[in-house]
Parts: sequence; C-alpha cells; structure tokens
Amino acid sequence: MSATLDPISSGRQAVTGLIEEVAKTNPVHAKKLERFLMALGDDYFEFAGPFIHRIETYLTARGHTLEFAVKCYLNMIADVTMEHVRFLRSGRYTSTSFAEVNERVYGNPKVMSYYMHGLLLSQVLWAHHYKMLRFFHSGLEKRAAGIKHYMEVGGGHGMFLADALGMVKGGETFTMVDISPASLEMAQEFVPHDPRTAFKLADVFAYEHGEKMDFITMGEVMEHVEDPVALLARLRTFLKDDGRVFITTPTNAPAIDHIFLFTSAEHIRQVIHAAGYDIEEELGIWSEEMPPEQLEKNKVTLLYGAFLKPRLS
Repeated sequence: MSATLDPISSGRQAVTGLIEEVAKTNPVHAKKLERFLMALGDDYFEFAGPFIHRIETYLTARGHTLEFAVKCYLNMIADVTMEHVRFLRSGRYTSTSFAEVNERVYGNPKVMSYYMHGLLLSQVLWAHHYKMLRFFHSGLEKRAAGIKHYMEVGGGHGMFLADALGMVKGGETFTMVDISPASLEMAQEFVPHDPRTAFKLADVFAYEHGEKMDFITMGEVMEHVEDPVALLARLRTFLKDDGRVFITTPTNAPAIDHIFLFTSAEHIRQVIHAAGYDIEEELGIWSEEMPPEQLEKNKVTLLYGAFLKPRLS
C-alpha cells in the first residue's frame, strides 16, 4: 500500500486487492463483492484500509498470509452455500442441538481455523457486517462515558472487544467469555494487548463473575443456542440494573453451527421481550439487494442488531 495515498484511496486499493485475491478462485463471488462494496461510502474505505492491515499483521505473526485467510473465507462460503441449499429444501437448519455443533465445529480445530479466519474477513467483505459495526460504534460512543466494566460473550475473533478498548476510555475491566479454545486463542492475538482485558474459557451458563457489568456485547450468538431466551436471561444476571446489552443475530441464516432459526425481526423482538428486556435502538440490514416483496419470500438473511435495557418492573 503506497504511503502517498490518502486513507480513502488506500482503503480502496486494499479492498480491490482483497477482491482480486477472491477472484482467483471464485470470480462470481468476487463480482458480487465488488458490486456491494464499491457502492459504499468513503467512510467504509477509511475503515477498510486499517482493518485489512490489522488482519495482515495478525496473520503474519501467526506465519500466515492474506491468501491463506482468503482460502479460509472461501471454504466458509462453500459451507454457507451448501447449508443454504439444504435450508431452502427443508426450511430447517442442519443442526438442532449444541452437542451436534460442538462436535461438528467447536471441538474440531481444523474446522474452527478456517471458519474463524473466514468470519474475520467477512467483517470487511460483507457490507451488512460493516454497516452493523457502524451501528455498534455509534451506540457505544453514546454510552461509553458510563462504562467501567465491559463484557463480551461469544466474542469469536475479538473485533468488537478490540474496538471497545479504544472507545471506552474510562473502562476498568474488559472480559471476554467464549466456549471455544480456538476463538479465545485467536482473540488474544487479534485484540491489542491491554492489562485490563481477561479472556475466560467457559460456558456462559456455568460461568460466574463477581463484578456486575455496565455493558455486555453478544454478536451473533443467539442463533448458536437451543434456547436464546434463557441465554439473554442469563446475561441479565451479570448486568447492573442500569446496564445495557448490545446483541446481533440473523434471520434465515443457515450455517454449519447455527441451531435456532429466527424467521423475522419480529420473532427476534419476541425473544428479547420474553427475556425481560426493552429495546432502546434497533437496526435491520438485508444481506442482499432485491425488491422488498422478494426479500422475505426468498428467505434472504436479515442481520438484526439492538441496544437493550433490562426491564425493571
């Protein structure tokens, strides 16, 4: 990347290079990425350049290259495509229990390696992931002054945690809880070293934490459990009465480790309310571009995000 380029041009160059790498193996998917990403605004490219550089730095430290990450991403895309075909035929996700996906995915280091690296690239290659990240940033910025104790549940590669460390200036503790050793290992290398952080390998239903949290983030976890109401209710036990939770979860999103099928944004809202929360802000982003009447008919994925507050009465 040329040092003479401005941040927007540098970002465009980095994204173009990434798409060109995808095109070597999957030119059709690369064309789709180009159509979606090049239509985004300058703010996307300002984000994309530094984020791709962070990924390259992380990969180099592990003895990998960006080409390796792209191969992982395309393996993940192949999985998603196969799961989507099955989903359209059956109307169900392939797995229905945590035990199945734990054996199939989380307990399989080879699968977790390509899956987690693929998900990391999706943060910059999927427009709806980027737009949700922007929603998280804007909402966290408005609430950051009151946050001293921050928790992330199922943090995966640690991107939300890394950003929170930079945004929550008064934060005293930042705790990430994840059930996957591979996820925690990746997060500990991707997240900048900070003595305020703690990484805990635990099932959140069994995990105990003495300090009540001001803010909890849980990105795309609810679809991975059998009972999302119970999961959200469990988070309430870690949260201060005036604390807040940020969640994201998709509708109609078949994947190798998805269990609970959300069929609509309203379905997600029902789960949120049943768990004892009210919605302060919400955003829904479709993963494809097509006429509105075709989106639900074709079971297109909607990525839903919301800032929640506990209901006290």
